[in-house]
Amino acid sequence: MRKKKIIQKLLVFYKKQLPKKMRWITTNRQTGFFSIRHNLGAVLIEAGKIQEAIKIYDEDLKTYRENGWSL
Repeated sequence: MRKKKIIQKLLVFYKKQLPKKMRWITTNRQTGFFSIRHNLGAVLIEAGKIQEAIKIYDEDLKTYRENGWSL
């Protein structure tokens, strides 16, 4: 039960942060960043939301084509 609550809180957090982070990355192109979509995708998988996780990873690949972590 506790794990489920933590996963729900993480999903809310990452979904809220994703647009902010993507705007920041667009205006502050820096090397060595780690996409927040990876964290969101991992939490979605943990929550059993596989199709939603695949969508998030696909979005990341569209933005960062050479990012093998989203495969």
